[in-house]
Formats: sequence, C-alpha cells, structure tokens
Amino acid sequence: MRWYCVVPFMLLSAPAFAQQGLPTQVYACAKVEDAAQRHACFDALVPELKKAGGGTSGAEAPSAAAQAGPAQSPLTAPVLSASEARAAKAEKEKEIDEIRLPVKAIDTGRDGKYRFTMENGQVWKQLDTVKLRNIGNGPWTAEVRKAALGSYLLTVDKQPAVRVERVN
Repeated sequence: MRWYCVVPFMLLSAPAFAQQGLPTQVYACAKVEDAAQRHACFDALVPELKKAGGGTSGAEAPSAAAQAGPAQSPLTAPVLSASEARAAKAEKEKEIDEIRLPVKAIDTGRDGKYRFTMENGQVWKQLDTVKLRNIGNGPWTAEVRKAALGSYLLTVDKQPAVRVERVN
C-alpha cells in the first residue's frame, strides 16, 4: 500500500534527478581554456538543457527588463544643476491640486447621480452614491480637488464631497 504513494512521486521526480548532472557538466565546460573547445562543449549540452526545460529558442525576443538596461538608484541618478532643480520644482508647482468654478447647472440622471455643468463648459459626472441635500436653486460654487489614485472630489457650497470624473 505504501508503494502506491511512493511510486508516483518517484516517477514525477525522475527528471529532477536526471538534471543533477547538468550543472556539473556546465561548470566543467566553463573551465575549458580553448574557446573553440569550450564552445563545442556548451553546444553539446544545449539539447539536454532544452529537454530539461531550462532553455529557450534563440528566436524569442529579449525581455523588456533586459532591453531597459540597469535601473538607476538614487546614488547613480544624474545630479541636476541648481537652475534645473528650480525649473523642475516650478513645473511641479504648476500642477493644480484644487480649483473653484461657478456652476451653471446641476442635473440628476436616471441613475440618481448628479451631473455638474460649469460656466466654462466643463461637465463633471458623479461616480459614487453620496446624496446632496438642500442644494437650492443657485448660484453655486464648486470646488474640485485631486483625491487618491487620480480621482477627483467635488464639493458644492459646503455639501458633502462627491467623487466625480470629467466628461468633457
């Protein structure tokens, strides 16, 4: 009864036992001094390596990581001059994190979500299910600000913030 459990394991592990000789053969080929003989030694091992599942065909394209080259660490990154650093900081500060806009209309769709049309023509659509209470008839001012993971939050006149996306 025990042999029924052991035999399948032995049959499945046979290729692993057969591969144990390959690393020593590869190391032996690497120690050959003459380039032509070393090349012939490696060529003789290639069919065994392919059979073992460790080889790839030469027609395959190199991976994206191999094409990209070594990654730069903070220690190897290029050093910016003072003027380049100021320009990069100014560029980063140009990005707007928050904006206030007058609202032209607030409509409710069939799904119960709001569409906010601004006076400059922008249309923002609600994504979540937050309900706004006592909005009134306007005039409204909306504050749109960046939120986590590239999303936006819109607040209309001290109402709870709603998660929105820009339609146009």
